[in-house]
Amino acid sequence: MCRPCLPSTKAIISESDWNLAQEKRKKNAYRREKVHDVNHVHLLSGLLRCPDCGKPLYGNIAKAHSKDNKTRYYYYCKNTRGETGHRCSFRTNLEQTELDRYVAAIISAMIHDRQFEAAIQKKIGTAVSTDNLEKELDTVKGQLRQLLSTKSRLENQMDTLDVSDSHYERKILDLQRRYDDQYDKIAEAELQIEDIRKRIQTIQSEQISGENVYQLLLAFDELYGEMDEPGKKELLRAIIERIDLFPEKREDGCWIRNIVFTFPVPIQGHEVKELPLEKSTLIETVVLLCKKGQAMIIDEKSKYKSWSNLKKQMNDLLCDSFKKSISYFYTNYHEVHNAYGRATINYNKKELVAFSWVEMYEQDQDINRIWQEGEKKSYSEMLREKWMPECTLCDANFIDSVTVFLKTDIATSLQSDNYLLRIFAYVDRRVGKRTLVKIRDEVERLPEWVKQFYQIRCEAENISFQQNRTIDEAVCLLTHHHRPGTDRE
Repeated sequence: MCRPCLPSTKAIISESDWNLAQEKRKKNAYRREKVHDVNHVHLLSGLLRCPDCGKPLYGNIAKAHSKDNKTRYYYYCKNTRGETGHRCSFRTNLEQTELDRYVAAIISAMIHDRQFEAAIQKKIGTAVSTDNLEKELDTVKGQLRQLLSTKSRLENQMDTLDVSDSHYERKILDLQRRYDDQYDKIAEAELQIEDIRKRIQTIQSEQISGENVYQLLLAFDELYGEMDEPGKKELLRAIIERIDLFPEKREDGCWIRNIVFTFPVPIQGHEVKELPLEKSTLIETVVLLCKKGQAMIIDEKSKYKSWSNLKKQMNDLLCDSFKKSISYFYTNYHEVHNAYGRATINYNKKELVAFSWVEMYEQDQDINRIWQEGEKKSYSEMLREKWMPECTLCDANFIDSVTVFLKTDIATSLQSDNYLLRIFAYVDRRVGKRTLVKIRDEVERLPEWVKQFYQIRCEAENISFQQNRTIDEAVCLLTHHHRPGTDRE
């Protein structure tokens, strides 16, 4: 109902309009549910902070359109004004995949620190405490009471304003504007209270104890990749309190300026709750090293102009017996940050070996671990000593190897530390039977994923070895049965 007015005061709006407005407010006073891609979860929504106004960033969706039929997800600041009343100027949409992956890489680097386990055992009990949330709730409730009090004072001022005052119209308009602003602030405070209460209820209902978080952290690398998106979001919220951002992306590709954790973490011998990435820290060094390794790969990938051209050259080099059975495949996922992709080598339409951006993530984790352990190795050293033997190779390693192979003589490729070059050589038309026989002992010492290509080439060329027969005997036998002029060497 409209508030009673003094006899000398005329109502600004009619009682019926007032009642209609209140009914509309009640209809709109509910939490809106997702309607687009309800299964997608914005992992860092509410954790990221706007670098301008300081308010949380939320998830945004760019619906699929006819051009590529791809749905894209971003984080953005939906506030037009900051806490001080000035207009928020940060209108950048931040690609979700990039930030989600970066934060996961930082946490992965932390848990491999030698001091991390001991520190967590001492401090993890406070990691899921609701004390901070309770304090935040009390603070917001206090702000709400203050806003309601201000609204009441404005109502009283409007009711007692002298209509005979020469500035009555200007004063009443000014009071009405301030009165309307209070409703916006009250609604925002009420939403904050509801959100905090739900977060407290979630922690209490699911009984996330310190021991549970500790176990999750120890197995973060394994669990994070297997969790569904709601599980990932809950895990990140149990670990991270706030993520501050730079106003612009740095040259190294980093948006993150500072991470505030819910519990102290060991950094360079000190236990801190905040991890600033704007200064040189151990974690920053590790993460930047990962970025440097990725940049090396991406730089190599950018050297070629057309995969179709490379593919044609590689197909032209295949031996006759493999023209229809061996195939090379490569594709880019353009909607993913840095255009990660996938490559395979196939035999009779079956994948014998595959390379993708997943392996690049594993390479990042390996570099994180060895740097945390105090061992410093270059990207090329890790590639030669670990990733190449284990076939932990990404799509960019594949592209790099193809471009190198096309510029390298066949004899060098057969002896290369890059096993992909050896594979390309095993199926190359420039390698004849005699060479295949001569390199058998070398091939026996190679990993199985490399050896399989040599074996199928030998089968295709009808090269067999009897038990206990020496290489020289095999060469002689091959020469005896070989018709002159048919070897390709």
